[in-house]
Amino acid sequence: MQIDNTVFVRKLIEMIDTELIDPECYVEWSDAQIMKIDEPSDWLIKLSFSKDKNEITSSMYSYIRESFDRYDSSGESRVQDFCTIGDFRISCLFAKYLLGFISWSDFLRASGLYSDGSYSVSESCEFFYFMLNDYEAAVQRHEVELNQVLQIRSKYSVHIREVADLLIVFGMSLAIE
Repeated sequence: MQIDNTVFVRKLIEMIDTELIDPECYVEWSDAQIMKIDEPSDWLIKLSFSKDKNEITSSMYSYIRESFDRYDSSGESRVQDFCTIGDFRISCLFAKYLLGFISWSDFLRASGLYSDGSYSVSESCEFFYFMLNDYEAAVQRHEVELNQVLQIRSKYSVHIREVADLLIVFGMSLAIE
């Protein structure tokens, strides 16, 4: 996996921002990467040493901006990859649910909040808020939750797979079947 890749870095930002991976996890990984590279990028060094999440993600965003400033023939495909980053973030939140870090209602609420005003998601905030309303109004919440989980797995299957694959890089596993 090429770590000096803007798409990878952008997805890593989402994994950090949603707290899908914690500092211990990404510091250990970044330390190992630094040992393998002659001249590591600033963002990788900050990822390894900084305790401030905002400083880390700011450095990572700077790397992405600089990469786009050095626009080349592959730039258009990178822009296309960024158009679905919101769905990747929703999938990070879903992974947190699957791992037991958040409840189903917390997943729906966080996804609705993120989707509200975001142009990089395939579902509007109403999709998640309607699900949340149905879930909270249900007598048999477990049954509603199972059906809704299946819907999310279906709609976001590609991005959920991406999240699962990236979690392996950080020594974590996600049962997605």
